[in-house]
Amino acid sequence: MKQIILFITILCLLQSLSYADIVELKDGRKVDLKTDGTYRILNSQINELDSWVTVVGRVLETHTTEYKQNSIRYIPLFKNGTQKTIIGIKFLVDFKNAFGDSILGTPFSGTIEQTIEPGSETNGHMFYKFEDNPFIPEQVYDKLLPSVIGGTLKDKVEIKQIVFKDM
Repeated sequence: MKQIILFITILCLLQSLSYADIVELKDGRKVDLKTDGTYRILNSQINELDSWVTVVGRVLETHTTEYKQNSIRYIPLFKNGTQKTIIGIKFLVDFKNAFGDSILGTPFSGTIEQTIEPGSETNGHMFYKFEDNPFIPEQVYDKLLPSVIGGTLKDKVEIKQIVFKDM
């Protein structure tokens, strides 16, 4: 009788193991496929898009035109870590001062529409321009300027969406 119970127990264990599976994807992530049809990514980063595109730098500079119009130019620089051509990236930026406080209060929403081949980086030729309006105080330019001039501006970039050429 004990042998029959042991045999049935082993059979049940083997049957339950045959339905669940752990697979490794081409990008190195491991996925636990559950018996109920759901799955769980075992070794994924918090934001999967961050493994596809990385921030490798930024353009951040003050600029004055020939007509004495002051502005701050900004764009994060991205590297394509995929095997596909990217044609667009949507992102959020939280600008922080030296103390880690958010300067604008809410993240700045931006996009970049540039062809980025696999393994290549964006060029920074297109950027956002925050202009000084001397007649309206507390604009984005006014808020960012002290940290930009002081060299203490920190920008936390979160990638929200990637558009591939083949989509």
